[in-house]
Amino acid sequence: MKFLRNILVLTLFFTPLSITMIEAQPTSVNSETDPKAKILLDKVKKQYDGYGSLESNFKLEYKLAEQPKPETMSGKVYQQGDNFRAEMGKDFVIGNGDMIWQKSGNTVQIKSANSKDVDDLMTPKTLLRMYEKKAFIFGITGESAEGWSKKATILTGKPTNRRSEFTKIVLAIDQKTNNIVSVTAFGRDQSRSKVTLEPPVVNHNYNVSMFNFDKSKYPGVKVEDLRID
Repeated sequence: MKFLRNILVLTLFFTPLSITMIEAQPTSVNSETDPKAKILLDKVKKQYDGYGSLESNFKLEYKLAEQPKPETMSGKVYQQGDNFRAEMGKDFVIGNGDMIWQKSGNTVQIKSANSKDVDDLMTPKTLLRMYEKKAFIFGITGESAEGWSKKATILTGKPTNRRSEFTKIVLAIDQKTNNIVSVTAFGRDQSRSKVTLEPPVVNHNYNVSMFNFDKSKYPGVKVEDLRID
């Protein structure tokens, strides 16, 4: 469950709704975001907000504290409005604004997008709430070649809540296109998750069926409906 949750945490950073979460703003009397970081993130937000839809291939590296080497896997993420779909091999997470379907192995769990339990999944809506609560402040901490980007600006975000699951988040933004190249999240449990995203394909009109789960296409899969409403 935690592995899939971290996939969601990172892949959903690249959706139009969740980009608002990383918009940099002062978060307390004693904490101020670098104004240059805010200018850059405002540009990124405006650009991603302008996309009618977005899809991108990604590579995930996930490392627990006790692991000598990170686990790696690849996948693809799609976003259209409130709808999203993240695919990782035979597993996926699908959301349509009302429900979330999470497939892991031979089991699909159904949850309400508004349930308390789903907060742990960090959907676009919960990421938006994090922004509204001003959960992170950002500063520019350097530049480097990153992934496909020849020169990316590196921004580091620190949580304003000491109880946050993450100790910091590091973004790499391509200086030529303002596309997000990678996001690295450092967990308080010493875990580390990094997603590197390929340049996005934008403004494709997807059929709504792509963002709903059709059990008939997955014979033998066990479905657990965890909704209580």
